[in-house]
Amino acid sequence: MSWKMNLINQVNQVVPSFTDIFDEETFYLTAFLFVIGSFLVAFKSCIEHFVSFKDVIVQAPTGSGKTLAYVLPVLEILLKEKPEWKKSEIGAVILVPSQELAVQVEKVFSYFLNVTKLRTVIFSGKKNVKKDVKKFCKDGGNIIIATPGRLETLLNLNSENGDFNLKVQFKMVEVFVLDEADRLLELGFSKSLTKIMSHLPKTRRTGLFSATIPKNMAELIKIGMRNPMLIVIDGHKLLLSEEAMLEKPMENDQQTMSTPHGLKIYYSIVAPEAKLAVLRKFLLDHLNEKILIFFSTCRCVDYFGEFLKKIFKKKTKILTIHGKKQNGRQRIFNQFLKMKSGILVATDLMTRGIDVADIDWVVQFDPPRQAR
Repeated sequence: MSWKMNLINQVNQVVPSFTDIFDEETFYLTAFLFVIGSFLVAFKSCIEHFVSFKDVIVQAPTGSGKTLAYVLPVLEILLKEKPEWKKSEIGAVILVPSQELAVQVEKVFSYFLNVTKLRTVIFSGKKNVKKDVKKFCKDGGNIIIATPGRLETLLNLNSENGDFNLKVQFKMVEVFVLDEADRLLELGFSKSLTKIMSHLPKTRRTGLFSATIPKNMAELIKIGMRNPMLIVIDGHKLLLSEEAMLEKPMENDQQTMSTPHGLKIYYSIVAPEAKLAVLRKFLLDHLNEKILIFFSTCRCVDYFGEFLKKIFKKKTKILTIHGKKQNGRQRIFNQFLKMKSGILVATDLMTRGIDVADIDWVVQFDPPRQAR
């Protein structure tokens, strides 16, 4: 039985009547519609082209389900290549802009790993590189989920016993994914991406997923992709699907922007000296809700985070997180995920790709550097 039907059998344990009503093929389609819902309407074209040896560029708004749009094809491609992978055979490489997003992507994969028997491994953060090498040599990983800087560092390493040599192990890679690609470029990873791609097989399939397609992405597309299919999605509607090289991407200020379905945007015009008082009043009015506040710099996060803690004391839980807080960052993020109410003060580290359920309000205290 295929891994897909094993997965559906797990769904069947929740809704056992499905298999009594439908034949296997109809049940398979119905169950996925049940699980994924309107996601399939928007991303069906992406999945079809990705699994049929096409490179894809997918432009879709943050929060629209891009992760699942490449998780399913990655699993399908690897298991079509061969049903069983040795623990250290690398079949897919997925690059993300942050450690938090890497953990989130791995969680999505984890729902499928029991039936596929594939392994994932995360390479990210500023922890000891030797720990990454030791973990991979021990547990392996068929699907690498990594931040570009860490993966580039590991590509230049060889373990003493020869068990760790990514340059050699990359020769088996079937799929390469760039998630939140525009954010990767914003963070200055262009050279790292080029270096990483130089070690990948030319016969791989490449998927580029992004909220926007800025002008500076043209060179990356030219170097790393072969006649990609461009798929632009607005909400849950497929607006454009053209098999063409993106020779002239739109300028940042010309991008056609879209917001996730159901998102409501409010704004308030406030004098600079009154901003903090207005923020305090807003937070007092929403003490029992879950709120994410963005500030422009790490120093602002530290300063205003401590300020808010003193103002509210025991009234609500306040957490702070930014890119320089490597130690304990994941712990803080996980704590916020589990909170029913409270405040997380953050930089734009948290703005892209991160999925936090049940947030009531997102407050942009400082003007965003880019309107995305």
